[in-house]
Amino acid sequence: MGAITRLSLDIGEKTTLASTQPIIAECLASGEWVKRYAGYMLFGLIAEPCADSLKKNLDEAIKTASKGIQDENARVRYTSLIAMAMLFANLGPAVQYKYHAELMPVLIKLMLEEPLVKMQAQATSAMLNFVTGLTNEDEDEKDESKNVVSPQELMKNYSKGLLQALVVLLKKGIQEKYEPLTTEVLALISTVAHVITSDFAEYYNDFMPLMTEILTNVGTKTMSEKNLRAKAIDSIGSMIIAVSDSENADKFHGSVVEVTQHLTNLLKGKLEDDDPQDEAIKDTLT
Repeated sequence: MGAITRLSLDIGEKTTLASTQPIIAECLASGEWVKRYAGYMLFGLIAEPCADSLKKNLDEAIKTASKGIQDENARVRYTSLIAMAMLFANLGPAVQYKYHAELMPVLIKLMLEEPLVKMQAQATSAMLNFVTGLTNEDEDEKDESKNVVSPQELMKNYSKGLLQALVVLLKKGIQEKYEPLTTEVLALISTVAHVITSDFAEYYNDFMPLMTEILTNVGTKTMSEKNLRAKAIDSIGSMIIAVSDSENADKFHGSVVEVTQHLTNLLKGKLEDDDPQDEAIKDTLT
């Protein structure tokens, strides 16, 4: 699939749109789920090479992706979430600022209510791109968005519902040992903590026991396990940085000391050179 994106970058935006738009339109209008699936996949793949044109037609781009996440077929919803995530990554922060009121409640609902855990993981991944895209501001967009609220202020409208959802999903990922969901949730926790900074203090005690549970119960035999533990350690670091800026930073002192000591002991255990925990611990302790 990456070959389509690379080819599109090579032939240029104008040619890509001229050749793909009729195909996408035909696929998305089809009564066959497999064709709608293919249409959303192609739509997502051209998001990067056609970003300039899509930015000029944000309404149409978001309307197209939003229709897909309401499709009756789970496979189509899955692919449309991938497409939407690509829009968030390549059209941010304009798309986030313009459509947050419409998109955030829908994405949070999908994260919680999709019956398939794989779908919940993909909805969480789309949300990760949404929040990350808030801070991906290029020079041309700075002047356009200088009078809007900051990412922190925007996220205040949604942080409570989002973080409550992430507590539920992290518990589910841990209990069902479904690493894709757990990994996406951990990455999103880190990103949200970075964006809302001291406002994260309210939720610190909801997440830290779950981080400790991961480090206590997840083994270190496979690289997959090591990567998951490293993700949890990265999240711990982001959480500590966030609460250190809060007015009540002192009340977290005991927990931070305890976690720091645990990570120090892990580091003293002589981790292997290719163990991602090594770098994650050093970054967190720094």
